Amino acid sequence: MHEVYVFLLIMVAGYATRVFLEVLLKKFTIFEKLVVVFVRLVYYVLVPLSFFTVFLNRGVWVFDAYVLAYFLVFTTLAYVSISKTYKSADPSIIFLSVFPNSVFLGFPVVYALLGRVNIAAVFGVVTVVLNILIPEVIGRDALSALRSLLTSTAFIGFLTGCLGHYVLGESAGSINQLLAWSSPLLSYTATYTMGLRIPTRLGGITRLKRELLTTGLYRFIIAPILAYIFASPLGFSKLDKYELVVVSMTPPAVMNIVIAEKYKWDSQTAALILATLTLFFILVVFPILTLITKP
Repeated sequence: MHEVYVFLLIMVAGYATRVFLEVLLKKFTIFEKLVVVFVRLVYYVLVPLSFFTVFLNRGVWVFDAYVLAYFLVFTTLAYVSISKTYKSADPSIIFLSVFPNSVFLGFPVVYALLGRVNIAAVFGVVTVVLNILIPEVIGRDALSALRSLLTSTAFIGFLTGCLGHYVLGESAGSINQLLAWSSPLLSYTATYTMGLRIPTRLGGITRLKRELLTTGLYRFIIAPILAYIFASPLGFSKLDKYELVVVSMTPPAVMNIVIAEKYKWDSQTAALILATLTLFFILVVFPILTLITKP
């Protein structure tokens, strides 16, 4: 359980860094550059390295197809339900409800609670791939979708790790031991980066009650319930089932803001909802998870 406290302290350190640079010193440019450095470190170095290490060790399992099936069912459910309930809803609201923060927050949370990332890695690959493909397909730009997928660092780490697992044989174990530090370092660095991203102000939140309730309902209630229903009859171990449920209920992914900006959707609303639900997860959901997790 000590990992939980380390996780929280690192996140507080990230937030304190933001307050120090942005509020006290008024060094907005330095702060923005610091965020860029850490985001690039996570996305371009630690994410592919961690995914490579995980899949170098495990390869691909039959249960991974069930994770994909779960996500496709949940995506369809959220899209159809929200579209019918809120016919004039901005598309970004739907994507905020569908795509969880399975890498930047999911990895640190699972590692803090369970000391491993297994199902979380599979979930990360699935969410990253669909997060890229679905908006591009909706935008009718198949070539852009393929290009985005093939250059995704998570997808590259996944493919090279699987290739190494099935080609290198016993040598893969030695490489995996040398890179065993990658997943913990990703967790700690992503945690600090999440702390940097916590906003110092949440003005305008009162006008988004409906959007917050909708997104929160799907992220924190419907998503984990559906994950549990999917995992129960399919032979998942108790630990794997719990990991799937935890990752499925993480708040919306930061990538949703990028998607909203790209397609001229309401990116400011997306950012505000993301920040609010992330804080709710950190301050309310995560402490509850720590209480129900057995040492």
